[in-house]
Amino acid sequence: MEFKIADNIIITNTDTILENISYMFAQDNKEINITIEDIAEFIKSEPCTIFYINDELGGVSENEPNKADYVWLDTGIARNGSPVFISLYKNDNNIFEGYYVGYANTLAHSLAKRSYKEKTIYDNLTKFKDKYARKIEKRTHKDMMYKISPTDKEDAADKEYKELRKKVNEREYEAEPTMVTQEVKQQLLMYNWKTENGLDRYIKTIGARVESIIEQRKTDYYIINDLRSIIINTGLLNKFGVDIFLLYKYNMKNEKYMAYKIIEGKNDRINEGFTHEQAQQEIKPMTFFDSKNYFEATLEQFDINYKALNHIIDERRERFPDEIKDIAEDSLAVKIQNALTLGLKMQQRDRTYIKPIYSARINDISWVIPLHIFRSMTEEPELILVVYKADLFWEIKTVLPYNDEVKDRIINLALYQQMW
Repeated sequence: MEFKIADNIIITNTDTILENISYMFAQDNKEINITIEDIAEFIKSEPCTIFYINDELGGVSENEPNKADYVWLDTGIARNGSPVFISLYKNDNNIFEGYYVGYANTLAHSLAKRSYKEKTIYDNLTKFKDKYARKIEKRTHKDMMYKISPTDKEDAADKEYKELRKKVNEREYEAEPTMVTQEVKQQLLMYNWKTENGLDRYIKTIGARVESIIEQRKTDYYIINDLRSIIINTGLLNKFGVDIFLLYKYNMKNEKYMAYKIIEGKNDRINEGFTHEQAQQEIKPMTFFDSKNYFEATLEQFDINYKALNHIIDERRERFPDEIKDIAEDSLAVKIQNALTLGLKMQQRDRTYIKPIYSARINDISWVIPLHIFRSMTEEPELILVVYKADLFWEIKTVLPYNDEVKDRIINLALYQQMW
């Protein structure tokens, strides 16, 4: 359902807006009864409820809407004193439309994540808040919370609502990427992953990496159109040895880049809003490395301390296979240090021995070293050590079971290493 505020301002997906506002208050175990008509009436009846802004969060005069990239609508709803806005994006017809709901901080953060001018955006956020505080003084009512005060929700109903909301979020996040994954899987030259969801996780990991390569302006690895949709060379090959390219779009609701379709050729690029020059541009296969793609360090460059060893030996023992859970602490400490020493020696002789894994959470590479406890060197290790560069020295960060999911994370950064 859509709701028109003005000829050039249209709220879309109104049910989603109301659901998300209700969810905000459900976190406080509160229930709020509000309609889209209530919100529209507040926007239209009170002054200073429509804010035109550019992509740097700079204010734009309402008399020059063509210079704006977004409109923020003040809903008249505030949670814990923070006003809730609906953010609308200007389309190709100069119409502002959308349904993304959030606080000023949330909306600004979303803008900053997709921009080269993060500092400018946060500076402008401060100015916006100051301007907003001044503007609402002109209103009869600063918001409409005086007539829609949230009421306590019953615990059972609240629990049911949150479970429903969780399922809705999961469906929205999984639907399109999973469909794209199935299409990619049908085209693949070979499926290297150990688990059924390995390819799907790889495609989503690329989405997590997209923001970083844009921020670093690694323009050899992507092309971007005016709507900030991205085409990525996945590094995957199809059955004919041709690169598989995916179109990623930023999902405002989930604050993630998500895969939307396979790009089949140059005409497909143009159909998705890319220029003729971009249609011909070569795109390098996706990289997860910001520096060299092999591990290089000596034992002297490691800081092996009590805290790190205690974290593995005591705090992460539940990750151990059953056959080694009862190993003595001192024996395990020796095994860990021996594995590190041997791993560094093996790495000097074979640069692929210590393997990289990518963490979307920290947007960085960690390195893993096999940790054999009772098994021989010709067998798979029971565990792997994760090492990471912290300031000046390398540290042992944690330990992981050497299972299929971990193997998939290693495969993600070495798609065809095990072919022969």
